[in-house]
Amino acid sequence: MLLSAAAAAAATATINTSTAASSLPAADTGLAPGRKDQCIMIDFGLTRKYRLPSGQIRPPRDIAGFRGTARYASINSHLSKELSRRDDLWSVLYVLIEFLTGQLPWRKLKDKEEIGLLKIHFNRSPALLMIHMRVHKHTHTCT
Repeated sequence: MLLSAAAAAAATATINTSTAASSLPAADTGLAPGRKDQCIMIDFGLTRKYRLPSGQIRPPRDIAGFRGTARYASINSHLSKELSRRDDLWSVLYVLIEFLTGQLPWRKLKDKEEIGLLKIHFNRSPALLMIHMRVHKHTHTCT
């Protein structure tokens, strides 16, 4: 469902630069009674059109600045690069890892630069992230 929501946003030529777990309440929280099998994506406050009215892809800014929630932001956001649809998928991946395992490796960090460096480290060695997921998968249960 999260990927479908990201795809729907992309279909409108929009990237959501602030995908976070708090933007994805379970449907049974009262927003859609009786629909416990769904998540609803809310909070599109930091969305940005990536296509110009002509249909062309918007040219990247030299420095775009950090956008989003440090815990879920893509590495490109930490590096102040222009974001794209790919970056929405990275954010969804981080949310899914947190939903699956109950935590992200950088959960105790507050400094966004430190979080970005740790994400770069895990990106260079994806096996480390997989080990984190295996270790914590067995200690977390979804309700």
